[in-house]
Amino acid sequence: MDCTVSADEEFETHIGAARILYEGTHGMTIAQLSEITQIAPRTLKIYCRDQNWKKDLETKHGGSTEAAQQAAAMFQGEQFEREQNGVTEAEAVNELTAPLPTEREALLERHKAEWSVPRTMASEAVRLRATNPMGAFERAKMAKITGETLKIIQDGERRAHGIDKAPDGIDPLILERT
Repeated sequence: MDCTVSADEEFETHIGAARILYEGTHGMTIAQLSEITQIAPRTLKIYCRDQNWKKDLETKHGGSTEAAQQAAAMFQGEQFEREQNGVTEAEAVNELTAPLPTEREALLERHKAEWSVPRTMASEAVRLRATNPMGAFERAKMAKITGETLKIIQDGERRAHGIDKAPDGIDPLILERT
């Protein structure tokens, strides 16, 4: 049984500890937090905004909470460990801030993967045409219908996510003449 922690889980742990440290330390800025945690300031700002990080009221008049002190100790220990292992700061930052796929990138990857189904059906139709012409025709017809349905669904998803908008943010007008 493998008990290793994935990079995503480790990164989320670091982000959670960074949040505790930020919220629990009076006067802590994103720049200071970035220096301590070795997480890019931009990444911290995104998480701060998206997760609505707020300063702890207990630290209003200075100092830090016990949880923030524990988080700071964790990051100091990691800094010491990196120095002992000869890992450069740039390598550590790259390891911790590896880009996570955005929703847009995940959608586009899924769209690419979905096209393998009609492509496979079309390949099967070509392979069957000599031995079973009617079966090949039916398979090709199914590939065409599947591809058209997939195109309609994906066009709608891309528009819903704002991927197919024109540069000025307005959906392009498409006129069809009948």
